[in-house]
Amino acid sequence: MMKILRAAAALCAVVLLTACGLTKSPAEDINFTAPAGWQSTPGIMGRFQLWTGGANAKQVLMLMKLPQDAKIDRAFSASDMKDLTGPSSVRDATMLEQRTMKICGNQPALYMKMRGVSNGQTKTEEMIEAVLSKVSDGTFMAMHMYPVGSVPDAQADAAIYELCPKTP
Repeated sequence: MMKILRAAAALCAVVLLTACGLTKSPAEDINFTAPAGWQSTPGIMGRFQLWTGGANAKQVLMLMKLPQDAKIDRAFSASDMKDLTGPSSVRDATMLEQRTMKICGNQPALYMKMRGVSNGQTKTEEMIEAVLSKVSDGTFMAMHMYPVGSVPDAQADAAIYELCPKTP
């Protein structure tokens, strides 16, 4: 009887947590689409989601709804990126390029390109391309990471510019 009650309690907890939005994707709030065939992790509380490349699993696409209002009209440093994404993503990052731009028509955005070392098991050198933009009620950042010397996936590169408001 106790096993049945524990199983029922666990099932109720899963249903409640799922209903509360713990597995919500940040892509639900904007008009963002990951490349076809890429594998996704569940969204985390509408704040973070990760995709790995279908044919090229060494490439990663991340979408984040930032908890703070990032100022996109100023220069960013590699340490700023570490503050935004957390210490576990890339270390020893160097900013290679940074520019303001417009996406989704006339929406201000910031593009950044960096080089760093992944904190994964293999510690590979990575190129990181990121776009940061305010959309509706939040600041979103999309990042495409791929090994230095590899050809970046064109669909993933295009996806980081899709931080557009949802269209009905």
